[in-house]
Amino acid sequence: MKENIKKIIDENPNISSSEIAKMLEVKEYEVLQNMPLEIAKAVDGKCFDDIIKDVSTWGDVLFIKITPSFIIEFKTSISQGSYARGYYNFEMKNSPLGGHLKVSDIQKIIFITQKFHGLLTRSIQFFDANGEHIFKLFVARDEKQKPIESQVASFELLKENTANA
Repeated sequence: MKENIKKIIDENPNISSSEIAKMLEVKEYEVLQNMPLEIAKAVDGKCFDDIIKDVSTWGDVLFIKITPSFIIEFKTSISQGSYARGYYNFEMKNSPLGGHLKVSDIQKIIFITQKFHGLLTRSIQFFDANGEHIFKLFVARDEKQKPIESQVASFELLKENTANA
C-alpha cells in the first residue's frame, strides 16, 4: 500500500488523500495511515486533551464535519471544554461550536499537510475505530487565502511534539 501511494503522489503531487482512497478503493483513513510522515502523522486518540487544549489558543480555525450528504464547515475558535457523563462538552463561550463528544471513540488523530485544490492545507483529523471521520480542524486562511502564519507555526510545533501512534 505504501509503495502504491508513494507512486501516485510522485505522479501527481497535488492529489488529495480522498482522491487516492477512491483510486485504490479503500477508506481515506487507510491511505493516511500509509502516507509519508511529512504528509500525515498519526497519533493515538488519547492525545485529544493535549491537542484540543493547544488548538483552543489558536483563534478561529476551520471546523469541518462530513456526512454522506453534507459537508458542514465554519470558522470558529475552539473553546476549552470539560468532561461530564463520559463526554467532552464544547463550551459555547466565544464560539458557536457546542456539543458533546465521546472522546473514547477517537482511535487516531492525524496531522495532515497536503495540497487541496492547489492550496497547501494543514489539518488535524479525528477518526473512530472504523476509520470514519469524527471531525476535522484546519489551519485558517486570511482574506487573501494565505494560511495564518501563527497557526501554521502552532500546528507544526504541536505535530512535532505529539508522540507518534
